[in-house]
Parts: sequence; structure tokens; C-alpha cells
Amino acid sequence: KPSTSSPPPAAPIPANEAIDFSQAGRLVIDYYSDVRSIDRRWAMLSTNAQAQFGGKEAFRKYWAQYDEVVSNNANGVTENGDRSVTVPLSLTYTKGDGSTSQKQRVRVTNVNGRLVIDSKAG
Repeated sequence: KPSTSSPPPAAPIPANEAIDFSQAGRLVIDYYSDVRSIDRRWAMLSTNAQAQFGGKEAFRKYWAQYDEVVSNNANGVTENGDRSVTVPLSLTYTKGDGSTSQKQRVRVTNVNGRLVIDSKAG
């Protein structure tokens, strides 16, 4: 009988080399720049972040609720103990009933020479 329980949470992925802070900031800003580009944005996530969303269909449904997301102020990037980095930024989410703003902290790591987002960046 197949298991119907949810998969266990994936572990954060350490960076295998140092990460350029400005490149990490650009990756995160780019990720939030077009909420309709599901395939392109899904590919920016690590397997850990993809698992946190619960799969691509859950990712698609999550972002379908927003008409637009604006990100800015990706300043103050800090390095974590495993050489990954944390990118703080300000986000404004817009949907039919108005806009909400919040601060977000997004983890970025390096997998096989490629920067990826390694946290549930929602």
C-alpha cells in the first residue's frame, strides 16, 4: 500500500564554494520579478526548496493567487556557517483584494556551480 504521508522535510544544502553577494541578490530579485514564469522560477529552486513547496503543482497554485510581486532592497546579504548566504529583501504582494508588504529572508546556496534558492521563497 503506497504511503499517503507527506515527504520528510529536506535538509538545507551547504554551498560548495563561496557565493558572490550581488549575484545572490540578483537571483532573488529575478525570482520574484515575474510570478507567471512558473517553469523558469521552479528551476531557480534547490531540491530542498522544491520539497518545502510540496511539488511543482503546489508551487503553481501558491503563485496563482498573486497578480504581481515586487521585490526590492536586497541589501545586507550575510554569509551563513555553511557558506550559503541569506538575502533580506522587501516584498509587496498584489492580488485582487489589494496589496500587502513584508520583509523576507531568502537562503541562497551553490549546487554544482549554480546559484539556487534553498528556502521556501514564497
